[in-house]
Amino acid sequence: MIQKIPYTCRFCGVSHIAEYDDECPGLHVEKWMKIICCNKCADFKTERKELTDGIAAACRVIQIHNYKGSGLPPNVESELRLKLEKLTKRYASIMCEHLHLTNVWDADFVQQFMDKPDKWGVILKFYVLGLRSLVSEKPMFQPSRQMADP
Repeated sequence: MIQKIPYTCRFCGVSHIAEYDDECPGLHVEKWMKIICCNKCADFKTERKELTDGIAAACRVIQIHNYKGSGLPPNVESELRLKLEKLTKRYASIMCEHLHLTNVWDADFVQQFMDKPDKWGVILKFYVLGLRSLVSEKPMFQPSRQMADP
């Protein structure tokens, strides 16, 4: 029989209702409820992981050419730049959508990966931290109630 049980997403903290079959053998609902997340958060985490893996792979190609000492051939460089541009635009899009911000992307984002491919993790980390700081910023000027009334 299908049962419904309330749960709180472990990532966003929003309450939801999960459905499960109580006749399913080996199902330990109390353990399952500790790790469950909503579909929106799961989709976000999955897509972000795929994009991060793509950025890391492109940066590894750049690193290999840098370690060889030959540098990137112009055609490979343009292909990687285009690939990184698409990946970073999508990464910026999903991060800004997740944090409820307008899209924040700059061509310098791609140039950072091209210049320092071994620092791709740090670059992404600081980008996310920068976006999160935009969310937590409070307006510098808080109007008083007296100023709001005519």
